Amino acid sequence: MPVSTGIFKPEAIEFIKNKFNSDHNVLDIGAGCGTYSQLLKDHLPRMDAIEIFEPYVEAYNLKEQYNNLYIKYIYEIFYFNWININNMQ
Repeated sequence: MPVSTGIFKPEAIEFIKNKFNSDHNVLDIGAGCGTYSQLLKDHLPRMDAIEIFEPYVEAYNLKEQYNNLYIKYIYEIFYFNWININNMQ
């Protein structure tokens, strides 16, 4: 599902705008169709993304929407932290 729910989206956008500025690097995990890139590109010009479903990359032009796009499972990028969290249980 490439589109996130619209419930609380205005509140989420306002929260992000209040907490982050153009000096921050932001990682959109599960970019889908790039909704947050589209909504925040003027406020947050340095956005990277992780998307696992490769067909979305071309279908939604994700490489053009983000500075860096990673087509991977999140644990492939943050593997060390994933192991540590799971070992804490």
